[in-house]
Amino acid sequence: MDSISSLFTYLGMPLVNQRWSWGASGLSCVVLRVWQDEGVKGERAVVILQERPNLIDLRGYKERERHIQEIRAGKPCYLIMCEAVNPGSDQRKIKGFNRNDLFVGGKLLQIEVGITAITYESRIKVSDFKKSIKLTE
Repeated sequence: MDSISSLFTYLGMPLVNQRWSWGASGLSCVVLRVWQDEGVKGERAVVILQERPNLIDLRGYKERERHIQEIRAGKPCYLIMCEAVNPGSDQRKIKGFNRNDLFVGGKLLQIEVGITAITYESRIKVSDFKKSIKLTE
């Protein structure tokens, strides 16, 4: 898989929009792309949403809020760990991503006002993901 969009498609979780989607939701789970440099100090967790005035109106931001609601409602979550070309920028570009493993999301954490993170404990091989997850009704 040469692009993150092709990985989402391979997983059976195509992005709503390849340009602005930050993740995908299916019948039985949510898959999110996350940034490895946005780990939470002292936790096995990564930030999944950070309120910033210049991001709140973006479609990807609103979609991520819906994904978080689904996780709160009990839908399992899997994470694709990405490396940024330009860490710290609001307009990040993907330098690379883990093509082999998905991280299994756990508990949602409210780090501080406006910052939501999710814990992760284990990994699942991308090749095993479709075997273990019901993607269609």
